[in-house]
Amino acid sequence: MPIWMSVLDHPVPVARATREYAVACQANGGSTGIRKSPIVPKRILALIVVPAVMLLASGPAAAQIPTNSKWESSSVMAQWTSPGTNFLVRNNMWNCQHDPDPCAPETVWARSYHDWGVQTNQPAGNTAVLSYPDVQDVLTQASGNDTPLGRFTILKSTFSIRMPSGLGLDDEAAYDDWLNNWNTEVMIWVYNQGQTPAGSVVSRPVIAGQHWAFWASGTKGNDHNIYSFVLNTNETRGSVNTLAMLDWLVKQGWVPANSGVTDNEFGMEECSSGGHTVDFAVTGFTLTARTS
Repeated sequence: MPIWMSVLDHPVPVARATREYAVACQANGGSTGIRKSPIVPKRILALIVVPAVMLLASGPAAAQIPTNSKWESSSVMAQWTSPGTNFLVRNNMWNCQHDPDPCAPETVWARSYHDWGVQTNQPAGNTAVLSYPDVQDVLTQASGNDTPLGRFTILKSTFSIRMPSGLGLDDEAAYDDWLNNWNTEVMIWVYNQGQTPAGSVVSRPVIAGQHWAFWASGTKGNDHNIYSFVLNTNETRGSVNTLAMLDWLVKQGWVPANSGVTDNEFGMEECSSGGHTVDFAVTGFTLTARTS
């Protein structure tokens, strides 16, 4: 029988660990980078229903970081566990650990995992992804192993965001789902301003009533691939049926049927803010996961 649980009402202890995972990231010019990010394994919840939010404030003019935030940090790879949950808010500046450092300052603040934001000022003209501030929820089992994809009966999310506007912006809002012990990356882009996914368009499927361009990088069926679903029109509010998209990948032969689900993230890939400060804040995000 499935178990229903709300993370907000029933805190689950978090076993902390740090692991590096890598992912090729294609910039507009075709260059690649390697993302390394800390993860926090946790016990899998057969059902997770969580209000979380990511809101990105509009316009090039900078807003103030809230004075009543419970946490804020400008440190590269800083992260904060929202009290009573397994959700991390992260200043995931994964491509800002070089000498010389290509990144400008970025500050993440949070009142909770469903009320947080980012203030950033990244170089004008840059096209390589520098940072992915996000909310992360690791979906492994108590053993630390992936939850088999075939066990999920529901895996879906809703979102509500505001994207910045202005000249010189290069970014996108996207889900980042990981399969097969951090080896297979599946991105779901819901709002794009100037970015190009890795690989090339190989299909234009309609999944759960939504129209997507499907980009693939790597050999079909290989574990170490990057897949990106790009919505055909930008949305600031909507829903995503992640399970339907993963099932489509299996039916089309892009991922093995015995794949496991490792992690779910939702955030903002940042390349350039046009050289001026822009702000991001949160209003509405839910994640629902249920297994048999």
